[in-house]
Amino acid sequence: MNSTVENNNISEMRTEKVLEILKGFFHAGDAHKSERYSAKEMLEALRKKVEIGELCLNNLSVLNHFFSFFFHF
Repeated sequence: MNSTVENNNISEMRTEKVLEILKGFFHAGDAHKSERYSAKEMLEALRKKVEIGELCLNNLSVLNHFFSFFFHF
């Protein structure tokens, strides 16, 4: 397998992990209205996951762009 394909597979796995985490935030808010996360709280929780090594920094930069777009509108 060439390195480009390996890198794409790794990026896809990381993206899936981030989506899994975000879905968890939304499901928690759906199940218990008092546990809803704001976009800012979600981003902060994801930043903490980067700090402890659960997520790659590349994911965080993508998330920062997403959340800045989200807050803009």
